[in-house]
Amino acid sequence: DGPRLIYADWLAEHGEPDRAEFVRLQCALDRLPDDDPRRPDLRERERLLVEANEARWTADLAPIVSAWAFRRGVIDAVSVDAAQFLSGGEAIFELAPVRRVRFLNVGDRLARLVQSPFMELVRELDLSGNTLGDAGPAVLARSGHLARLEALDLGFTELGDKGLQRLAGSPVFGGLRSLRINGNEDERLGVPGMQALAESAFLTELTHLDLSGNELSAAAVRPLLEGPLASRLSHLVLHGNRLGDAGTASLASSFVFAKMAEREGTIDLRRVKMGPVGARALAESPALAAVETLDLETNDIGDAGLAALAGSPYSTRLRVLSVRENRISDDGVRALLRSPVLATLRVIDLNGNIVTQDILDDLHAASVKYDWQGLDIRADSPLRRPPGTLLGQYVLRPLP
Repeated sequence: DGPRLIYADWLAEHGEPDRAEFVRLQCALDRLPDDDPRRPDLRERERLLVEANEARWTADLAPIVSAWAFRRGVIDAVSVDAAQFLSGGEAIFELAPVRRVRFLNVGDRLARLVQSPFMELVRELDLSGNTLGDAGPAVLARSGHLARLEALDLGFTELGDKGLQRLAGSPVFGGLRSLRINGNEDERLGVPGMQALAESAFLTELTHLDLSGNELSAAAVRPLLEGPLASRLSHLVLHGNRLGDAGTASLASSFVFAKMAEREGTIDLRRVKMGPVGARALAESPALAAVETLDLETNDIGDAGLAALAGSPYSTRLRVLSVRENRISDDGVRALLRSPVLATLRVIDLNGNIVTQDILDDLHAASVKYDWQGLDIRADSPLRRPPGTLLGQYVLRPLP
């Protein structure tokens, strides 16, 4: 932060006290833990400074770009129409120390965009939402200006196995630390693409990989958990894939899972077609002992799955549990109510399951006893309710 704070001093000395405060404030926020009690007040002050000054601070840049974001006091990221960039993109880098660029409406302009010498200043390139297909990575690989790229977003670009193989086989991407290829559904990605990623000789710096929403099977994910890449990955996003019980079990026993649990404390396995067997595999994983937030929304773990998690000796740090829309009934909730995990939980989301009013009342009583911060069970279950079933609603403070 040294150069930024020197810049803040310069601003203060030259009649820009608000901008100086903003730089110092964002630098301070960047250093604070997420749960630091000072964050809400600092965020509010940040909002007020932006509200009062943003138009003036961005007056020169606003006609060129579609959106921008501040980081540590300066404009760090922009979204820009591809045609606009080609007609005058150099001005962006003259006006701000931009590191991240998102290109909109790329169409057939990708080759010209990445041949711009100004791309050498870009550390994070976002091409998400553009229809690039498998040809996209090949075009990127031919650029002579992307060698310093650290993050690449190819989400929702209709990327398939062939394109991913090209990416994994190119030395141009050797500096990547973060790769997002989420939302390339319709089974475009499978075993060949994941195998190429896992065994790439060039992606040696990659630590963050987002594969969410790709409909990947357990067989497709397995190379990532067992291949050379597994020793380097510390963040793997897999929600929205077809892992099933087999894939969930492979993940739960993997070194990658243990690293994510230890470093982040959050596991997100929404919509992975997990059943009771997969939930039991999670419950039996020693790595669960480091997990504070577990999100299993829209699976099929049922009563047996919830009972396994509630009875796990490794659930001792669990603070937030979401099992909404998991075909859970009174029996599963009773197992939870008997579990020691109740004393550590602070937020529980059971929305979209089928339970009786008596169980709802018991849950509410537990929430009062243990001072939960959130209990969400709303009467909007998409599941068929058996005769005589009552659904009530308890919503304490909003879920995070």
